[in-house]
Amino acid sequence: MTRHAGRYRIAVAAGVLATAAAIIVPSTSALVLPGCKASQLAASMSVIKGSAGAGNIGYKLALKNHGGACNLGNHPALKLLKGNGAKLPTHVTWSGAAGLITIGSGHSATARLRFSPDIAGKGEPGKGPCEPTAHYIGVILSAPGHGNLAGAVKPPTSVCEHGAIQARSLT
Repeated sequence: MTRHAGRYRIAVAAGVLATAAAIIVPSTSALVLPGCKASQLAASMSVIKGSAGAGNIGYKLALKNHGGACNLGNHPALKLLKGNGAKLPTHVTWSGAAGLITIGSGHSATARLRFSPDIAGKGEPGKGPCEPTAHYIGVILSAPGHGNLAGAVKPPTSVCEHGAIQARSLT
């Protein structure tokens, strides 16, 4: 046992050193990432199965990064769009503090959206859809020159109360 104990201590010491090296924080300049650009992101808004209830439904907004790691504001401006790309009324109320998030290459940032697809608000028609159907969600990136992108709404839906959406921060 003594013969193997020395090897074991060396292996444990090497493991501790490797772990310590892995948790050393790199210099500040290495942590600075560029802002995400529309050209490196793909957007989608899809229903969350089983989320319907009390006149509301949940959808998941997803922004998938197919470029290099980048930073993004966790409360981007959103715009509902018709099938022909025309803008629809959209009023998003974000919960949580605004800030920056990092999206790694190949990863997604997601947010839960909640709204009423069928209970008309003040000034909306009482019969038929409360608002025209949204086929796309537009995402307006806050950094100048970083662009805007749009993704499919699956399934397309009306968003009542003039496009009122409650949203949790992107994570």
